[in-house]
This record gives sequence, structure tokens and C-alpha cells, in this order.
Amino acid sequence: YPWNQYDPPAGPWAAEIYDLLSTRKLTNGTPLHITVLAAAIEKDVPPEVGRLRCPYVVQLHYHGSLYSGGRSLNEDPDSVFFTLWDGATGKAIANGASLNPGTSRHPSKAMFAEACASLTQQILKSLNKLP
Repeated sequence: YPWNQYDPPAGPWAAEIYDLLSTRKLTNGTPLHITVLAAAIEKDVPPEVGRLRCPYVVQLHYHGSLYSGGRSLNEDPDSVFFTLWDGATGKAIANGASLNPGTSRHPSKAMFAEACASLTQQILKSLNKLP
């Protein structure tokens, strides 16, 4: 059922979050080395993570509303979810989300930037908690 599935591409979100994270460092001063994997079938991600020896993975999923236009009062808002997982074990470490603050699938640039900044802060907070 399409309303229970994530839309596969999180492309614009991934590009913006990459731009925001690529210049950041963890609180201990460690720079982030980021590799963006192209949108792929879910089962293809773990082998690529293993091949690249990624210690941690941030995976984004865009969950859009059932309809492509504006939302009704009973409809869930569009969201972008992230899961931070251990690259070696595949075990989820943290997750979070940001609502698309617009009234359609295409928020304004300012709204989009604000939602991406929120996700970026959540991701950094999760990474900074790691040993």
C-alpha cells in the first residue's frame, strides 16, 4: 500500500544535509568524512557500506502524503526520517525526523532549509553521543 511505504528518493534532502554536514566537526574536533550513496534498493545498501568500510551510516527516507497536492486536516504531514546505524553491525543507533513545514510536497526554500537544519542538528547530536 503506497501510504505505508516511504518514497524511495530523499535526493534533495540528502544533498542539502550533505552540504550542511560536510563542513562540520564533532564536538571533539573530529571532522566528518561523508560519502553519499545514490538512492538504491534497500538490500543493496549494506554490501556497499561494507565495501566502503563506513563506520556509521545515516539513511534518509522521505515519507510523502498520499496525495500530491495539499493535505487535508486528517492527513499526516510529509516527513523526512533518518536512521543512524553502525556500519559494521547494521544495528540502529539513533533515529529522528523533521516534518516538511509546507502545505504541499514542495516547501519554500526557507522552510526546506529549516527542516534540513533540524535534521542536521539531530544527526550531529546523535553522532556526538557515540564513543
